[in-house]
Amino acid sequence: MPVGCDRIVRLRQHAEDSGSVQATAFWRCSPSDAQDRLVANIGGHLGEVDEDGVRERSPAYLSAASSELADRVGEKLGAAAEVPAE
Repeated sequence: MPVGCDRIVRLRQHAEDSGSVQATAFWRCSPSDAQDRLVANIGGHLGEVDEDGVRERSPAYLSAASSELADRVGEKLGAAAEVPAE
């Protein structure tokens, strides 16, 4: 288990924090079986979206939380998890 994941921690917002701090902490602290369910859930729901652009962009948005999450959902969707250029 990653450091800090064995207790409830109040995250303090800092000016340099991105909007994905909580999502990153959630992903890192989730056990592998919970990560598997999250990937299946997100990928399953996105797979039902009719608009190709939404499915194609979603892994890039997820990469703000975790590149692993983005890659795994992208694989489920059959899309490359490309990180947008900054």
